[in-house]
Amino acid sequence: MTQTLVAPTVSVSGGPGAGTILPATETTLTATSVNFSNNGAILLRVVVGSAGTGTLSVAFQQTVGGQVITPYSLTLANSMTYLIGPFSPSQMNDANSLTWLTFSVITGNSAGLYNLPGHA
Repeated sequence: MTQTLVAPTVSVSGGPGAGTILPATETTLTATSVNFSNNGAILLRVVVGSAGTGTLSVAFQQTVGGQVITPYSLTLANSMTYLIGPFSPSQMNDANSLTWLTFSVITGNSAGLYNLPGHA
């Protein structure tokens, strides 16, 4: 089963010298295979629960010399929040402009998206 994260409705913004408070945008993960529409200005927020330790792998869609590149893998620790990205569309997007993620554990974990300023 695959879960699609919805298009970001929250933009990261802040003025010069001003910080930005990132509102929660995540949804509970219901599948280990996750995708999202990627315009190159998307940040992924992953909130790991108290029993959610595992790995997050991001699939490269680009090949080198006809060979598939090993997915980028990140170890996720319990009770932590991660902000990952942006993701290069030329390297990470499939033919449908989707970036694909695989979570080894989804129990108690959630994920959401942010759109960087200046990008639709």
